[in-house]
Formats: sequence, C-alpha cells, structure tokens
Amino acid sequence: MATERYPHNEGPTVSGISLTAQPYALDWGRAILGGLVGTVIITLMMYFMPPMMGMKPMDIGTMLGTMFLPHGGSTAFWLGMMMHFMMGIVFVLIYAAALLVLHRQSTWKSGAVFGIVLWLMGPMLMMPVMMGMHPLVRAGAMMNPGFFMLGMGKGLMPALASLMMHLFYAISAALIYHHRLRSTEGEIPA
Repeated sequence: MATERYPHNEGPTVSGISLTAQPYALDWGRAILGGLVGTVIITLMMYFMPPMMGMKPMDIGTMLGTMFLPHGGSTAFWLGMMMHFMMGIVFVLIYAAALLVLHRQSTWKSGAVFGIVLWLMGPMLMMPVMMGMHPLVRAGAMMNPGFFMLGMGKGLMPALASLMMHLFYAISAALIYHHRLRSTEGEIPA
C-alpha cells in the first residue's frame, strides 16, 4: 500500500500516473523529525565510526563552522553544527518534495537511493571543491580529503564509510517520513 502509485487515479494518466490528482500532501512535521533523527544518527557515526577504522573523527561542526569563523573555538563548532542540522532537515524536505513530484510514498528503498545521491553529490564531489575554498585548508591547517576522499591516504575506506553513514541517515529519515494521504475529495484528513 505504501508504494502504490495514485490510489485515486482520476483523470488523464501517463504510464499509470495521474496528471491531475495529487493523493499526497507533504507532512512538514514528519519531514523535520526525519531530518533531525537522520542527522543525529549520521553525526554520531561521523564522530565514533572513523576511530574504529584507524582514522580521526569527522568533526563536521568544526569543519563547517571554521569556513566562516577560521579562528575556531566553540562558537565556530556550534555554528557548524547548526548548519549541519539545518542541511539535514532541508535535504529531507527536498526528498519529500521529489517524492511528491514522482507521486511516490517514502520507503527504505527510496531512502537508500536518496542516501546514495546525497553521498555522491555531497562528500564525494562538492565537499572537495568547497574544502578547496576553506580558509584553514588554504592555510595548510586542515586537509582537503579530495574527490572520493582519496586524499586521506586510506584508499576507498573513508568513502565507503561515508556511504554507509549517508545510507543510515537517509534510510532512517525515509522510514520516519511519509506523505499524508489526501481523501478522495482532495482534502487532507485530520
């Protein structure tokens, strides 16, 4: 039932997808909750998983915060954590909007696809570019992990660890998030 396309398939369709009816409505509360829970999970994994693999923790708060406050400290850390959690919520809202456009309900499988896309676009491709602009990287005080994190000198292990983290984030968010189902009259049930 959760993966059904258009339970109220009225009007013209293309490949079984209605062009007029929208049976789902975005559930803002579940999207925000999914983003928060997923972000807590990935954050804990970033700090605790790398040491188990012989690497330094991924200090996402300091990394993001020192882009704007290169002197570091607790203000930079908390600014970075705020940015990290906001991005975690925004990404789930984008995921939910994409599912609305595709007329699909959230599942662990769609969450896995979401996690892989985030992993490829974020830490594998965009982060190395952004890190090249980071003031501490330019000053030689912080390392740029490079594309697919190969600059860390650990082969593909950091990239695969990052993939696992992003899958846990996205699948947990996807399992929490579900669109609200509209009634057949087009109103959202209370």
